[in-house]
Amino acid sequence: MSRARAAYWTGRAAKAMKDEAIAAQWFERAALFPTTYHGQLSVLALNQKIHLPPPPARPKNSAVKKFKTHELAKIARVLQEIGQKRHVKTFLVQLGRINPSSAYKVLAGELAQSIGRPDLGVWVARYAQREGAMLPSIGYPLYAMPDKSPERALLLAVARQESNFDTSAVSHAGARGVMQLMPATARRVARQYRMRYSRSRLNSDPTYNVELGRRYLRDMIDKFSGSYVLAVAAYNAGPNAVRRWLRRNGDPRNGIDDPIDWIELIPYRETRDYVQRVMGNLQIFRNRLKPGRVVMTLDRDLRR
Repeated sequence: MSRARAAYWTGRAAKAMKDEAIAAQWFERAALFPTTYHGQLSVLALNQKIHLPPPPARPKNSAVKKFKTHELAKIARVLQEIGQKRHVKTFLVQLGRINPSSAYKVLAGELAQSIGRPDLGVWVARYAQREGAMLPSIGYPLYAMPDKSPERALLLAVARQESNFDTSAVSHAGARGVMQLMPATARRVARQYRMRYSRSRLNSDPTYNVELGRRYLRDMIDKFSGSYVLAVAAYNAGPNAVRRWLRRNGDPRNGIDDPIDWIELIPYRETRDYVQRVMGNLQIFRNRLKPGRVVMTLDRDLRR
């Protein structure tokens, strides 16, 4: 994300100085990272459509056989089977590193998914992206989500950023599960919707966790008049913080204040990066859900 960010803002600076040719060069550099927020902004600045890169070629049968019998792959499967989940990541990530081919990284990601660890598939895909390989099907898994309000793609985008779809995730602050709900927030949402609250189910029951997270995210969208930017910021930092920023920095819903600048003015770095990543994820998940049938609309999503 940092390379795309730097190139995008260099392009914006050149554009502000009326140097359209230099601006286009920098936007083109950033656009090489179409899964990132700033890469997508750069594609829009070039008046182009955002396209996901094609997946790497499938490995040959001989490579698949060699991978399946590799000691690291065997160990990863056994560790998952005996409940040593926290050790599986080391072996899966190493599997993605030992062979420079993109196809081998795909196999490592697919192994992660096959043993019920989509979170580790996301880790493998992120490592692969640093090596120049894009693995959308591994890095953006279509985790089971209710097809209700808010849209499934947004739920997936939030969950990916919150936990990488790790049901056992517990943050340093105590947020739990796929949607990383704080127990106090989960209790409040459960009470509001007359659901039984269970702290243990926040990790043991992903369907329960996702349903509470879905309702809370929908509440934030309603609270901020349908704005995804403000709702996502509130999901991360709380609605009171967002209200303070609206008073201080203007309102990106009013058609006057630039939502891109508004996001950059978020004083919490974690929340600023979080909003940018979720909004970028959203475009990818929409495309994953309806391949080839969706035009990415980051610009409209920022202003809604």
